[in-house]
Amino acid sequence: MGGTYTLQVPAYGGLFRIAGKDADALGKTPEEAAATALSSGDIEAMVWEHLKTCFDPEIPVNIVDLGLVYAMELTPQPDGTQKVDIKMTLTAQGCGMGATIAIDAKQKIMTIAWNLGG
Repeated sequence: MGGTYTLQVPAYGGLFRIAGKDADALGKTPEEAAATALSSGDIEAMVWEHLKTCFDPEIPVNIVDLGLVYAMELTPQPDGTQKVDIKMTLTAQGCGMGATIAIDAKQKIMTIAWNLGG
């Protein structure tokens, strides 16, 4: 989901996230990241859409619809870029996939600059 695969491998300590671009390692066709149309230039909407492609690997629901993301703020930078600050929580205290979910969200948001030609 969301362009990634989650593998459960108890012999190696649990769950592992595999990026869609590395799907060939699993014998699957690599998936392309979901592209967001750049029609309105609304970066905030683009960030929310990218966050909706991040899924909790244990629950087949994206982190926005789960309510894990409870604040997002854009701050213009002197170089013309935007700094994105996101506040989110975990599905449960001590969630072992919390860091993985945060990294996935960050990586997907970082692709916005590339999509904008930056």
